Amino acid sequence: MIKELTTSYLNSLDAEDFKKLLLQDIFTDRLNEDSSDFFIKLIEYIYPLMEDIDKNQLSKLAIAASSFYNYILFIDKVVDRGIDHFENDSYKNRVIEATSAIELSTIELYSLFKNNLQFWEKYRIYKTQYFEAIFEERAISSEKTIIDSISFERIAKGKHALAEFLVVSMFMLNKSELNTEHKERQVLKCVQNIFIAMQIYDDIEDFAEDSENDIWTYPQSTLKELIDSENIVLTEKQEHLKLQLFYVSGTAEDLLRYGLKKLNESKNITTDLKLFQLESFIDGLIDKIGKKIELINTLINRAKLKQQK
Repeated sequence: MIKELTTSYLNSLDAEDFKKLLLQDIFTDRLNEDSSDFFIKLIEYIYPLMEDIDKNQLSKLAIAASSFYNYILFIDKVVDRGIDHFENDSYKNRVIEATSAIELSTIELYSLFKNNLQFWEKYRIYKTQYFEAIFEERAISSEKTIIDSISFERIAKGKHALAEFLVVSMFMLNKSELNTEHKERQVLKCVQNIFIAMQIYDDIEDFAEDSENDIWTYPQSTLKELIDSENIVLTEKQEHLKLQLFYVSGTAEDLLRYGLKKLNESKNITTDLKLFQLESFIDGLIDKIGKKIELINTLINRAKLKQQK
């Protein structure tokens, strides 16, 4: 495929056709929306593993997690856009809401774990992982350094550390001692893989927008490595061809299949642990990514036919 990537071939691929096809209704329900839904339902998804857990405690944990999640959403926006992005009144209201959310979360967590030093140490560790991840992502985007798969996975995991912390908290509340450590490790691996797949999908969906806004992501970095290794030269006037190159080179499909691999690993775990609701959720993600790959190949074949005319 790489040898076919001549400027003439890329020019035969209409950028607007790409954007229209890649933004069809079927793909506008982005996986980051699934990400929010997944977090909200995570307690429900893994509850079947909780052989002995107090439902009142579980309810308090759900309130704490939801409140902390709202706080994190605000922090994400501040880091991404900067404080200047917010209008004064709106910003003040959001600060008050975020402060109230973290206060409520802390109150509920204290009622559950006030004397559990192990819990509070894990709480500190996961918070640190989250903040380190979002600031590392910001620094990499600014410096445009190459992002390898190890760095990408570390940042993706860190950005979703709250979900892992929720899993750990549930197992701490579970009084059963029946092989819980193994189950906890399996669930954590499952959750990590799901968020990695979601992150790669959303980065691919945002490729054109990120290019326009000079945002550096793993797909952007992967394409840059391809361009350098294949000595592909794009002049300033040809920069718009990067979107086409991203897809026809097979880069997008390779990254999507990387996400599929992670999801299939997670599905195997849910099958072993008999987490059928979670398995169904994963099946939905696998279906979306599979359809995305089909669409990309349809798009490439259409471009080839167009070039032959």
